[in-house]
Amino acid sequence: MQAMKIKLISLTVTILLLISCHKEVENKHPVLSVDISKRDQVSVFDVFEKVELIPLETSRNSLINYISKLVWFKDHYYVFDREAMSILKFDSRGNYIGRIGRMGQGPGEYFNIAEFCIDKNQDTLFILTNLGSIYKYSLEGDFVKNYKLEGDKPFFHDFHIIDSDTLLFWRRDKNEQLHLYSTKARSFIKHLYNKGEEHNFAANVFYEYDGDVFFTRSLSDKVYKLNVNAIWRFPINGISELKI
Repeated sequence: MQAMKIKLISLTVTILLLISCHKEVENKHPVLSVDISKRDQVSVFDVFEKVELIPLETSRNSLINYISKLVWFKDHYYVFDREAMSILKFDSRGNYIGRIGRMGQGPGEYFNIAEFCIDKNQDTLFILTNLGSIYKYSLEGDFVKNYKLEGDKPFFHDFHIIDSDTLLFWRRDKNEQLHLYSTKARSFIKHLYNKGEEHNFAANVFYEYDGDVFFTRSLSDKVYKLNVNAIWRFPINGISELKI
């Protein structure tokens, strides 16, 4: 009986010590209290000025299988249908205007589409293929020219237009890098940002917001702001610059 009392006392003291340690650890971190019984009514109009449903025209020529990307530019929608490998153009009311280029093996025809981007300074549209080629079209769908990317691995997952001469590419592999390409020289002029240890599973890494372009990866807490001359990094303690 004496031994049992000693064991019970030891167990009680151990539990109290654990509770004390747990409280001490908890006190080192801020505590957020949430009233789960409270239900705040938030209207979508508290976030958006206007909400409008615009149905896209459905016809034999404008059927869409899967929307992979949608870009709004100069009162028109540009829709990338990845399954059909086509880019469709609609006006502001959803009326079908036409397609940008077409898939095929003839002059000005692309083999497939990995991604597309609009050059808003020249009103042109670029298509990136999985075979390492760039096709340039007018926004009316007329073919302008194409570029064959050179190099050992000319295959990329995403790209962005820096200026009228320079394109920025990104490839998702163990040696993640950004690659600057000159359309005039038709060659890569610089490779930067070798961060292969920071894995990424998303194909798209460039995002536009409020006129700025940002670069980030799906499993990273780092965000970079891009402009013509530099890539800006936003760490916790401030802003540092990575020159292109």
